[in-house]
Amino acid sequence: PQSTGLYGDAFAIFKTEKSDKIYGLNGSGKSPSGIDSSLVISAGHTKMPVNDVHSITLPGAVALFEELASKFGKLGLSELCTEPIKYAEEGVVVSPRVSFDWYQSYEKFSSKTKEYYLINGKVPKPGDIFRAPGQATVFKKISTEGAKGFYESEITEDFINSLKTLFRLCLVTFNLKINSPKFIPGFLSIRCKALKWAGPKYFFDKISLGSEKVSLYA
Repeated sequence: PQSTGLYGDAFAIFKTEKSDKIYGLNGSGKSPSGIDSSLVISAGHTKMPVNDVHSITLPGAVALFEELASKFGKLGLSELCTEPIKYAEEGVVVSPRVSFDWYQSYEKFSSKTKEYYLINGKVPKPGDIFRAPGQATVFKKISTEGAKGFYESEITEDFINSLKTLFRLCLVTFNLKINSPKFIPGFLSIRCKALKWAGPKYFFDKISLGSEKVSLYA
């Protein structure tokens, strides 16, 4: 949960069973409309900080999930939320690697974050059961209302108000609404060079579906 989640971004490269065409879907979030380089510099940063509110973007993952489910899926977003709700409520077994990663970053957690991501104030150990009832609530909202339940609801208001509080002053304008993820049909072939993918400006070179290596430049 510390690596991927509802409040992050998502990307997909896939093909359908009816075609060999490869599709790319960009569900990256944009930065707040009121933030710019001068604001970051005035906050004392010489480069974009990793663990700072200035680096938070508006989450695009849920919009991508809905796009995939509605245009390419067979079950629908509501049914796809069933298992995540179950695991969020009943819990999942913490693996050794996830526990290790958790331990590396827990000291940076805010007091509120510790309430949600620690168990009795301690980092979950391998074999512990981690539950996230708050995430189950969000998934239920998405299940019944679709992406609007995430982007246009009290969940949205809580997200934006929390970020404004972290910024101390309301210097940043947040406008969270649903925008369909950038959809690029057929943008990869078996071989292509220096092909730009909208969003995080990734360049793919020597992409092959066979044994050749894949080089990725950011």
